Amino acid sequence: MEQQSKQAKESKRKKEAEPGGNGDGSANGFSDFPPELVTPANAALEAEKQSVEKGIDAWKKIVASAPGAWAPRRELARVYRKAERWNAFIEVMKDAVDKASWGNPEDKVPILMEMIEVYRRVLARFPGACLRETWPSACRCARCAPPRGSPTGPPPRA
Repeated sequence: MEQQSKQAKESKRKKEAEPGGNGDGSANGFSDFPPELVTPANAALEAEKQSVEKGIDAWKKIVASAPGAWAPRRELARVYRKAERWNAFIEVMKDAVDKASWGNPEDKVPILMEMIEVYRRVLARFPGACLRETWPSACRCARCAPPRGSPTGPPPRA
């Protein structure tokens, strides 16, 4: 059961890593884009093929032209993820949660969960990183982790 869940998550991640991110099989992958942004989105994909920097610049322009749209932000985040520019990825996702138009606030939950996944995965490379101030429940640094064999949690805040 757990293996199937991991496979499903990996499949979803691969679909999201593709341009368009929705994995709907449409010709251009931009079925959820406002019609006026489809042409610039295709141009951004072409710019991406030239270089990551050109792709980022093109997607940033599209995001600026449609400040309430989630789809262009998703694409910009995809490029940052692909380039492993994690700080920029997180900033775009935060911006999407705060500024994009959401019909239902619960639609933000997958974006927040993706941010959490990146925080955990990236910070796993830096075991000494302390998240005590920003995310205390996720911190596992030497200072905050309970001593081995101890049932207690992190030390009290000063």
